[in-house]
Amino acid sequence: MQTIASCLQQSHERYRFIVSDNSTQSAAVSALSEFCGLQRSPVLDYLRPPRPLRMAEHWQWALTEVLSDPANGHVIVATDRMLFYQGILTEFADLTLAHSQSVITFNNDSIIDFELPYRISRKPWTGRIHRLSSAKFLEHSARMRGLYLVPKLLNCVVPRAVLERVAQHFCNFCVSLSPDYAFAYRCLSVEDLFLMF
Repeated sequence: MQTIASCLQQSHERYRFIVSDNSTQSAAVSALSEFCGLQRSPVLDYLRPPRPLRMAEHWQWALTEVLSDPANGHVIVATDRMLFYQGILTEFADLTLAHSQSVITFNNDSIIDFELPYRISRKPWTGRIHRLSSAKFLEHSARMRGLYLVPKLLNCVVPRAVLERVAQHFCNFCVSLSPDYAFAYRCLSVEDLFLMF
């Protein structure tokens, strides 16, 4: 619910928020569906798969549902553990207008809350756009460096056409033990260049 609130607090003229609820506890399902309904937002849609799915299969189902609407031209995936900085989705929308065919990766800062004292881990950020080749991503990955930069769905804006190329080549977007990294390396295999914000 906090993730949804962080999205709805943004200026949202050019995008929609699609919540795919894979909860297995009836109380959680009721709470989330009621929360979404109470928002009365024309840009918020609540979906639920016909049965509970494993994470990778749920991501696959949700992405397929999103792409079933031809009006959805780009996708960002957020989990229930993510929040968006105020104003950042407008920046992403502006970037997709300027670079409509490119995958745009971005940093995720982290709150480390499994031990005291809590702390924030912030990644380097310049506010500029950098062009990186897939070969450069793979070179860094081979040295176990910069893994947070690869386009994992959770840190990138992905054009519909790229998702479709990944699905055409691999028969799905991300079905694997680790769907975020499965998508990342599939994406790196079908795209030569990326933008890093």
